[in-house]
Amino acid sequence: MTATTLWARRFGAVLAATALFAGLAFVNAPAALAGTDDYPTAWRSMPADTKKFDTWGMTIRQCTSFAAFRLSSRNEFTIPFHANAEDWGPKAAALGYKVDTTPQVGSIAWWASNHVAWVESVNADGTITIEEYNYQGSASYHTRVISASGPTGFIHFHDMATSTDDGTFVTYKGKAYRIVGGAAIYVATWDAYYGQQPTGVLSAAQWAGLNKYPSDGTFLLGKPSNLVYTIVGGAPVAVGSWAAYGGKQPTISVSDKSIANAGTASPADNWNHLRFYPADGTRVTAQPSGTTYQITGGAALPVAAQPASGAAAVVISDTTMQKAGATDASSPWSHLRGTITAPKPTIAGSRVVGQKLTAHTAAWKPSAVSLTYQWRRDGVAISKATKSTMTLARADIGHVISVTVAGSKTGFRSAGATSTATVAILNVLGASPVPTVKGTPRVGQKLTAVTGKWAPAGVAFTYQWKRSGKSIPGATAATYTVSQADAGNRLTVAVTGTRTGYVAVARGSKQTAVVTGGRLTAAVPTVAGTPAVGQKLTAVAGAWTPARVTLSYQWKRAGAVIRSATKSSYVLVAADRGKPITVTITGTKSGFTKLAQTSTATAAVR
Repeated sequence: MTATTLWARRFGAVLAATALFAGLAFVNAPAALAGTDDYPTAWRSMPADTKKFDTWGMTIRQCTSFAAFRLSSRNEFTIPFHANAEDWGPKAAALGYKVDTTPQVGSIAWWASNHVAWVESVNADGTITIEEYNYQGSASYHTRVISASGPTGFIHFHDMATSTDDGTFVTYKGKAYRIVGGAAIYVATWDAYYGQQPTGVLSAAQWAGLNKYPSDGTFLLGKPSNLVYTIVGGAPVAVGSWAAYGGKQPTISVSDKSIANAGTASPADNWNHLRFYPADGTRVTAQPSGTTYQITGGAALPVAAQPASGAAAVVISDTTMQKAGATDASSPWSHLRGTITAPKPTIAGSRVVGQKLTAHTAAWKPSAVSLTYQWRRDGVAISKATKSTMTLARADIGHVISVTVAGSKTGFRSAGATSTATVAILNVLGASPVPTVKGTPRVGQKLTAVTGKWAPAGVAFTYQWKRSGKSIPGATAATYTVSQADAGNRLTVAVTGTRTGYVAVARGSKQTAVVTGGRLTAAVPTVAGTPAVGQKLTAVAGAWTPARVTLSYQWKRAGAVIRSATKSSYVLVAADRGKPITVTITGTKSGFTKLAQTSTATAAVR
């Protein structure tokens, strides 16, 4: 049996048994501090002359076993062959791995005299620090500082990273990343980078020293889209125009998948290297306008100018601001929310228990904003009161009511506004009967308002007497003496009941009968015309008060009634010759005593 066949069988057997050892720490041991013997205890404690094999088919406690272990635990690399130490260089070179005389951290120092070691550090004085097992047949751990020219060569299977500069590619725990703005951007596919690129393995300390998100102001070039972004508060915000940045700037290429998957919250996820929206509190300045904003809820809200001290604002383009609010999450403009204008709502309706209040809002901008409502009692949300209207309940009595209207729209930061609170909500009186008027509606008589029984007790009353529906000035007592001005009119009384915590209620009585007892006044009428047979005499009534008095006429001859002479004018006849003529005018008006006035007699008719 050849040595190669024997190795294949042994290595195959070891790999087949790996499942049984999956729970052991030495299979993928975490990186330890430099200069530490982190070789698995289970192997370290076995006798040196025991012919046992490690996970990679190497004899335990030998230099090859320790080197294979370090490549796996630190370099995240599985040795692709089994061989004696003297053969590692030629076999690695035959498989395409670089073998040269330049050491690098994580490379394998190889001696053709049959020894291998792991390079811990490359020192400025031309020496290297190595870690190894079985130096000079000790079957144990050693660390030495030796000349870099001592080994036959150095095998570069998958060296440790010596730089975390922007643009470099690295691996950590088996995953590839590109350093962008000091943060690790996951490499989901090498297609965006024109094929697989050389990488260095990051140590745990290097990984811990990276930024969580790329530095603000870093420029990304998405591939294959060729869309350009700038980092704002950890998020990729589209660059609308290079003019805002003083011309074209250097970019670092990343996969479009990295942009598309931004915003993952889980710290264990590959895509948690970018935020979807910029972090709240980030200051940005839009150019060329020079307007300063602060990120709040993923949207850029205008603020005062950048303070003299503290971090400078991140520059974005005015075009980016104008495009903010894209509703398509895959849009390059979707990483900055738009802003919604939320006008202050108002409340309409009677502030009385049992009545309905309605929230009114002015136009929200942009259009098609979805609105929700929340009514509040003394500022505290009322359960289930989430419609545009609310019917006041007994629980609201004595409290103030307001309404908050919130607006939302995909791609925009939600906004809301709260109305001014109402006055305290009032209760309603239990009983408020219609008042009645007691007394005779005649001039000079006293009328009394009878309120009836109102509830609850303690209601205070005010009064207002009215004449034909119009308030009578000064008539605000429970009683009222009918005046001359009331004659011919109907009277009512309005009673208003008030009580603290209750809405005032006004009740009006029925009308009285027409007020009587009014007195008419009039001047003595005169007669116009020539007292001669055939001439016409005309009665001049003069002024009568109050207005709109109905007048009737009766002409008389020497005091005797002239039949049918009942108009305002009279034509003298032969029977009138030699006798004086008078006219009696009678005024009538509802509610007033009839008044008759007779003129002075004319001269004897000729």
